Amino acid sequence: MTTGYVLMDLTPDNPKYSKEMAYQIINTGRYASLERIQTVADTMSEYFSDQEIEKMICLTNEKYDTRIRQYESGEKQWDTDVLLTMVIRGIK
Repeated sequence: MTTGYVLMDLTPDNPKYSKEMAYQIINTGRYASLERIQTVADTMSEYFSDQEIEKMICLTNEKYDTRIRQYESGEKQWDTDVLLTMVIRGIK
């Protein structure tokens, strides 16, 4: 068995990424954030009102809408996520 790692920097402003990939990177952050909010709403509903959850969703969407506008206008942010994937290969 062998193992290895693949490391990717996911930086929308990096010119090595196409415009389509940059949008995917930004929107993946949006979807992950929204999913975390939904998880909180589903598992800890006694701590947050529906209005608070809706406000969090609204603010999150505003954040990512702003980021997309910045990208489209060429305003570089150089925000980066790192993806680390472990690859295991072996024969049984």
